[in-house]
Amino acid sequence: MNNWMTRCMPVLAMLLALMASFSQGANAATARLTGSYEVAGKSNLGPQVKVSLRLHFSVKNQEAGTLRLQKVILADFGHRPVGVASSVIALRAGTSEKLAQEFVIPRAEFEEWQRGVRPRVVLEFETAAGARVTQAVRLERVSAGKGE
Repeated sequence: MNNWMTRCMPVLAMLLALMASFSQGANAATARLTGSYEVAGKSNLGPQVKVSLRLHFSVKNQEAGTLRLQKVILADFGHRPVGVASSVIALRAGTSEKLAQEFVIPRAEFEEWQRGVRPRVVLEFETAAGARVTQAVRLERVSAGKGE
């Protein structure tokens, strides 16, 4: 019995370490991110609109640690992405961060926003452990900015 335990201890230790690393990734992957937006300005480009957005993101769960936001993709799952912005900001658990971004989107999509449809962003971020995670967030409208 003692010989069996001696052989199994390294395997058990490796299994526990592996479970701990998955648990860190799971915490980041289940980070409760919320977001809101405000249209700061818009420019008509024919069938498209260039919108300047003030984005506000919050990390709600304390277990997520620090997330380094790498990319914000303005997209809906029914359509291809309409705007991509690269920006590196740190999102710490229990805090909020603001970000200003510009996107060029179809005029029809912007008109849907004006009628109350909430835009969705896909956030690509990196966890403190180095894992890359992608999460979709439906944005709440803050208020009618001067661009609307």
